[in-house]
Amino acid sequence: MSADTDSDFALGAPVAETRPEEITAHGDTRTDNWFWLRHRDDPAVMQLLEAENAHTAAATEHLEPLVDDLLEAMLAKIQLTDVSYPAPRGRWAYYVRTIEGEEHSVMCRRPASAPLPSPQVSESDEFEDVMLDENAMAKGFEYFAIESTALSHDQLLLAYAVDTDGSERMIVRVRDLERHEDLPDLIEDASYGLAFGRDNTLFYTRPDEAMRPYQVWRHRLGASAESDVLVWEEPDQHFFLGVDTTKDGEYVVLSAHSNITGEVRLIPTDQPDAAPVVVEPRRHGVTYSVEHHHGELLVLSNDDAENFALWRTPVAAPSRADWQMLIGHRDDIRLDSIDVVDGYVLVEERGHANTWVRIVPLAAGTSDDGLPGRLIEAPAAGSVFLGRNLEFSAGEVRFETTSLVDPYTLYAYELASGTTTLLRRQPAPGYDPDRYVTERRWAPSADGTRP
Repeated sequence: MSADTDSDFALGAPVAETRPEEITAHGDTRTDNWFWLRHRDDPAVMQLLEAENAHTAAATEHLEPLVDDLLEAMLAKIQLTDVSYPAPRGRWAYYVRTIEGEEHSVMCRRPASAPLPSPQVSESDEFEDVMLDENAMAKGFEYFAIESTALSHDQLLLAYAVDTDGSERMIVRVRDLERHEDLPDLIEDASYGLAFGRDNTLFYTRPDEAMRPYQVWRHRLGASAESDVLVWEEPDQHFFLGVDTTKDGEYVVLSAHSNITGEVRLIPTDQPDAAPVVVEPRRHGVTYSVEHHHGELLVLSNDDAENFALWRTPVAAPSRADWQMLIGHRDDIRLDSIDVVDGYVLVEERGHANTWVRIVPLAAGTSDDGLPGRLIEAPAAGSVFLGRNLEFSAGEVRFETTSLVDPYTLYAYELASGTTTLLRRQPAPGYDPDRYVTERRWAPSADGTRP
């Protein structure tokens, strides 16, 4: 028995009783003394949790004044009533409000041509269209979270998945954004991920008993959920299913991923009843993700590329044999993720304790380092990453920067000229970044190697 365990007993901490239970999996049998704690309906589980919470509260009671002081100091540096910078998509621009004293956010939109919203809620704002007021929706629930959303292609409908008990078994509803009311459609026992077809067919996932999203279903609006069609069921317990759409809205993307292996299937959004087409069959240890651009797939994969590489391939011939290299593998640089807008692929890269965004024209262009594209670099000893870019046909893209002394700062990057414009810096009341300096210093190892 360890010293820590001795001290726990001395403090009177509750101890879970042992109930040996044999578990057989993958041809191996083991004894789990505490498997019973998985059974949330067992009254003894709740009794133990309540006893542990009571013990923690008693043991830390003397820290409550310090906790209150720290919380007050942190809140003083946060602008609690605030609004995000609107992200355009077609004729609308989407943003989120937070309100001091409220636990949840408010999802809003306004015409893309309208003036920017004020951080303060105003009834005189004729342009603001509230899509989901989570604070109003949360009333009457001890727990409330909107976990997934999807906007229809005509932007008239919003599908959303709500968890009202923390179980991650969600209810999916669809809101008519013109009438500001939910349609009769109701899907229960759903998991993460939503996507619309062109005809407003809705794709969603369901969890198994272990809370693994293992099925993708197709729902026709106006029909009963009992008539929904199973599109894909994944029997391998290592894999979790997801559903999304490509940035241009041309394909529904069905993905299966384990910790080290992935597989993607595509359904044209204008043919939602079509069978999913596999991009590249799964191979152990190989994972990949895709985006679509004018008849081509952009594939980010670790296939024979530990730090990932970027390929392009015709969507009509998506298999590995037809992939063409766009950005090759580098031993010291990792490709983290990609996004796409018309004419460009946006690549988040990192290496040597730094990050940057590569803007790659899909027609031509090379950078000073011999690789395609232009670089958006991070501030000194800071980070840079892509912002919220919803519009495929955008002439500019958003990116954000931050550092130990700089708050999150949002910029617009004009693709044609490379001009950068400051859009918004996260407010930090009472904080002056000019009073502080941050820098990166290297400490070579004994043999002279630098990270």
